Amino acid sequence: MRLLRYVRVRSLWLDEIFLANNLIHKTPLQLLGPLDYRQGAPPVFLLLCKLAVEVLGTSEYALRFVPMVAGLGSVVFFALLAKRVLQPIGALGAMALFALLEPLVYYSSEVKQYSMDVLVAVAILWAAARLVDEATERGRGRSKIIFFAIGMAGIFASHPAVFVLAGASAWLIFSRKFSVRKLAAIFVAWVAAIILDYWFFLRPLARNAGLQHHWSAAYPPFSMQFFPWFWHAMLGLFAGYDTMWLRFTVFGTWPAYVAMILAVAGCWRLHRQKKLGLVAWPIALTLLAAMLQKYPFDDRLILFLVPMVVLMMAASLDGIAGGLATLLFGFVLISCLGRQFAFAIQPPGREEVVPVMTYLKDHWQSGDTLYLYRPADTAFLYYRDQEGLVGVPFIDGTWSSGDRDAFAADWGAIVGKRRVWVLFSHALLTSSGDEREELLQLLAQKRAKKLGEFDAPGVGVYLFDTR
Repeated sequence: MRLLRYVRVRSLWLDEIFLANNLIHKTPLQLLGPLDYRQGAPPVFLLLCKLAVEVLGTSEYALRFVPMVAGLGSVVFFALLAKRVLQPIGALGAMALFALLEPLVYYSSEVKQYSMDVLVAVAILWAAARLVDEATERGRGRSKIIFFAIGMAGIFASHPAVFVLAGASAWLIFSRKFSVRKLAAIFVAWVAAIILDYWFFLRPLARNAGLQHHWSAAYPPFSMQFFPWFWHAMLGLFAGYDTMWLRFTVFGTWPAYVAMILAVAGCWRLHRQKKLGLVAWPIALTLLAAMLQKYPFDDRLILFLVPMVVLMMAASLDGIAGGLATLLFGFVLISCLGRQFAFAIQPPGREEVVPVMTYLKDHWQSGDTLYLYRPADTAFLYYRDQEGLVGVPFIDGTWSSGDRDAFAADWGAIVGKRRVWVLFSHALLTSSGDEREELLQLLAQKRAKKLGEFDAPGVGVYLFDTR
């Protein structure tokens, strides 16, 4: 699924373009400093992506190469982890679900670090489980080195790796698998690395007021509203578009509720096997960080927790009610399989600007004018060389919902022209609705005559006569 999605290339969308501009135009040393466009990513991920760009070029394939490799690597490590944590039937079910969950597939082909977060999380949990399973002192020594190395690399390759490391370590200690003394050297080295990572790379992100405001709803309130927030957060983990997306299926939201039931049942089974802490501690510590306003518990930022939830769900297949659990688990699998089958026929697009710009180039006439809806300028400037639109005159719009003065200024720049193209991309949603529809209505009120249009997922271009 991951490879199929990767080879069927789609246009970069706005957030990808922001990070891609940093990767293309900054040196490796500059990538270790503050990034442009309010972007943030772990240093190891950035340097690996820069290496891919230098070697493979600046195509979508090159930019998405590292996320794709991370996505494939996470499948391998998850299979190894599932075999250590679960019985054979549970491991098989876990691997099937992990392979089919849409957000895990999607982020394996996106120029963002979230598939790397998943890879690091799964690798850390596998290394911890391997350490416990070693029977000989020599084997444990080798496993300690692997555990240390994966943890050290993970700190600089994934922002949330610290929660997985702390959770796995807590499981090792509180379950009396290992004493603090035996792992003290590893812990000291990790703490030193975490301090360095925070001081040089995370501190600017923590102080970014714009990012803090953007994720403010992902922090729980210290009031009775905590309980509705907690329910919403847990439901979001199972049903969210960027986590497990077990809703908007042919079965509605039912797969998400079934998955929650399976996870609860699986927790009991893992508890009896003294393995619950391995998957539960990272989730608990991430929630604690959210309560302390240190890490948002929402959306793609918690994608790295999905493997732990999948293990919880699959553990229910090993219980005394395994027959019922198998039926329920199969129901969830079928809903995921149906989505992947549909996407195999028609891959999803987020902001397919390339076909729209190709249409614009093919229908452009001398004397035409291009008006860019405010967020569309980034995509246009990124792709205009590739699409042969370098010399196209354009007006960079400033209008936003409700801003009459900005619309008056923009209208003054395009009024009286025989052919004006209006390009939309990343249309924002406001309290009054979609900004694309709002602007089109404003143009209609000015008696601008629509001559044609071309739409693609998340993008559209419209031709008007404004005389």
